[in-house]
Amino acid sequence: MKKCGYIVLLGMCLLNVLVSKAKSETLPLKDIQHILDSAYFYVVDNPNKTIVLLDSIINMLDDSYAERAIALQYRCMAKKQKAEYEGSIVDCLESLRLEEENENLLNQINLLNLLGNIYRFQRKYDEAVQYYVKSLKIGEISYPKSQEIGDTYNGLACVFSARKKFEDAQTYFKKAESIRNTGAAISEEKINIERLAATYQDIGGMYLRMDSLDAALRHYEKSIELNKTIDNQYSLGKIYDGIGSTYLKKKAYKKAIQYYEKSLESKEKSSDKRGVAVTATNLCELLCEQKRYEDAMSYCDKSIEYGKDLKYYKVLENTMSVLYKVAKVKGDNKEALDHYENYIAYKDSLNNKKKDIEIQKIISQYKIEKEKAEAEKLEIVEQQKTQQRQNMLTTGMLSALIMSLGLFFYSRSKKKLHEEEKKRRLQEEQLRKETEGRRIEEQKLYKQVVKTLEKDAEINAVNAEINAKLQERTKVASALHDSVCSGLVSARMHFESVKNNITPEDEAVFVRGFGLLNEAYEICREISHDLSPPMLAKFGLAPAIEDLCEKLSTPQTQLQFNATPFEERLDHQQELTLYQSIQELLQNILKHSSAAEAHVQLTDYGDSLNILVEDDGKGFDTAAIADGGIGLQRISTRVKHLGGSMDVDSTPGNGTTVIIDVPKLLTSENGSIS
Repeated sequence: MKKCGYIVLLGMCLLNVLVSKAKSETLPLKDIQHILDSAYFYVVDNPNKTIVLLDSIINMLDDSYAERAIALQYRCMAKKQKAEYEGSIVDCLESLRLEEENENLLNQINLLNLLGNIYRFQRKYDEAVQYYVKSLKIGEISYPKSQEIGDTYNGLACVFSARKKFEDAQTYFKKAESIRNTGAAISEEKINIERLAATYQDIGGMYLRMDSLDAALRHYEKSIELNKTIDNQYSLGKIYDGIGSTYLKKKAYKKAIQYYEKSLESKEKSSDKRGVAVTATNLCELLCEQKRYEDAMSYCDKSIEYGKDLKYYKVLENTMSVLYKVAKVKGDNKEALDHYENYIAYKDSLNNKKKDIEIQKIISQYKIEKEKAEAEKLEIVEQQKTQQRQNMLTTGMLSALIMSLGLFFYSRSKKKLHEEEKKRRLQEEQLRKETEGRRIEEQKLYKQVVKTLEKDAEINAVNAEINAKLQERTKVASALHDSVCSGLVSARMHFESVKNNITPEDEAVFVRGFGLLNEAYEICREISHDLSPPMLAKFGLAPAIEDLCEKLSTPQTQLQFNATPFEERLDHQQELTLYQSIQELLQNILKHSSAAEAHVQLTDYGDSLNILVEDDGKGFDTAAIADGGIGLQRISTRVKHLGGSMDVDSTPGNGTTVIIDVPKLLTSENGSIS
């Protein structure tokens, strides 16, 4: 009933806005405040309607109204809900500017936290931390026990959790939980309960990352209890997702499916279309892995329906990948080909969308700078006109003065006019130079756009070259092993067959020749193994890396290895690329780090693989080698070729950590990529 009331109020407010706009009138301030109250409740449930409503309000109000800052903040929240992060940041920064002018510190903290959250959702953690720290500087002095500073602690904890710095994350979660519990105890308002529930949910997510699965479930349950008291279906959907992922890690697939279905139900109730698309994809994939293909199809259809409606290409790409695997299992090659073509199409659409966003950023920045330049130009022209009017008035007054006071004052007036004319010419010359400078900047910006597009083409060429080199290495290794090494073995057998028939005078020559033959065989075998390690070919990536760590360990530097169980083999080229990358990282540690210990960890996340290589050595300044670390750049290029990412975290004296995340490319029994 409460939600129905808000729907009616929102509809009436929107009608009033449209009527006032048609009459070119401004709504009374009281009505605007009612509309803002209504819009707040629809930020999550109906962000599109919220944005339409707030657009009209923002256009009606100028900077002198405090309500304009609030409307911009709510529109920022609605755009964030739709994952329109660029527009969300623009609104948030404009609202922050107004609140700084109004010296409203509490709203400044809210907006800084909101900016931190937006960057955190995009995994731009450095930018997120900058805004959280700005919030702390204001909040810890002015509002040290406020719920808003609790939001800041919670945001910082989530950043540390995402970066797997769990001790720091736990420290800030404790601070946030303490403030949340105090707020919920003092007042049972919905917002206080929501905040406490959100903190328990985020703590559960941290324990899930730490693989402390029982602790994760306990905190998720606490969050569920609180959210049920306020019927927060939106948050319940996300928590059920977390519980489903927890049971998935426990390999309790039946329970994982049950909670994913609960998540889907809650997300549909809260109109969280993006959430529905993601959870439907997860159910589709999980049921297919359990070979419950008929049950999976309805979720696959729902994922495709929402994915197309939202143009959510990542969801569509994942769903088509699952359908392709199912068709291959069923032996329906035609359907498999159709799904594979759709998978490639949506993958290309996702890549094109990313490129379009980058180009749009550059173009938007160019437009902003151009508009700013034109505004400055108009301001200068207006100043010149004002100056000219003043000059005319001054000239008239001076002329009257000249007529009354004589030749002496006439001479002084003429001199002054000459100086004013000279000043005007100097201003015109300065304006001409500034215009020319802006033209040059526009040309530079255009070249930058072209350079970005050329760089994309260059990356594609590098990817092709890496593929060719990998194939060539495999071919050469196979040729050495199958032809050259086999020939040397055969020659050695012939030598051994005549060993007993050698005369004493020929024995020394025979021994020398036999030794050279063995040496050639060992060299050939070593080259073949370097090009394509046999452990990798026979047993896969994890055993090969474990063997590599044992071989490379020295008394000075011990190399440790651990991995989660790998149920399936990866694509051979992907295994070889990752093996070579890890090998190069370990050799760098042995050569440069002066480390006593180094660790390699492989973690299988189902559809992706995480590789952690860290040492306790002397570390280095990552900024200082940003343009010169050829080895790290080469490894990064390999990882990008696999569709993954590589992060390097190091400071002098604190060791080095390299994290690689790549999507898994599996090899089926017939050798094809699945």
